[in-house]
Amino acid sequence: MRGRIFYVYATGPEGRRRPRIAIQCGWLAEAGFLPGKLVQGLPERGGLAFHLCDEYDAPYSGLARATGENGGKLFQMAQRGDSPAPVLITSGRYIQDAGLSVGDTVVEEHGYGLVRLRRVRLAPNERLVLPALHKEPSTKARRVKVRLCGEWLADFGFGVGAVASAKSEPGSVVLRLVGGDPVEMVRRARREGAKIVRMIAEPDRAGFGFDDVLVVSCGPGLARVERLGPERYD
Repeated sequence: MRGRIFYVYATGPEGRRRPRIAIQCGWLAEAGFLPGKLVQGLPERGGLAFHLCDEYDAPYSGLARATGENGGKLFQMAQRGDSPAPVLITSGRYIQDAGLSVGDTVVEEHGYGLVRLRRVRLAPNERLVLPALHKEPSTKARRVKVRLCGEWLADFGFGVGAVASAKSEPGSVVLRLVGGDPVEMVRRARREGAKIVRMIAEPDRAGFGFDDVLVVSCGPGLARVERLGPERYD
């Protein structure tokens, strides 16, 4: 199941800010999380788990008491305006007690009746990205592409119009800034088994799939794209 990337936001007036999570996606309905449905949010190691309380044997009071005793919270699925997509929105101290802070990056996993958010440890020079599917105009073949964007890339030399060599190897793509004579740049890239790109890496040999979550790590003139591994989760 393809993971999605979300962030922990802040809500409330200044001085009384608290963490907030909001997810509005069509797959929530497929997982049973429809508007008005009761949801139990519980902390777990490195994140939160949201359980659909579609059918529960205990009275509501008992469910509420058990949820509170486990450091969680009960809330209802919402809906925004005329949009048919359900919204999972929750806030409160229980998110902070679960170890999540405002600004944290979390990756979602879900199945029917369950949505799990897991925090990912990232350095200041790292970001998460999701691959995209690209259809070749001539062959109609589908290929995985990785697009890197954001002002933060310019801090490492990857500004608009920057030219880089991209080399794919099993499990990663490495981009290096190049400059100088265009002919020599191409020759050097060929010697190193790389290709010249303008901030778009085509991971031919990296083995990335559409369902992967990728980590981009940047340094001066260098960017590495790798598959998110379990060691990154708290």
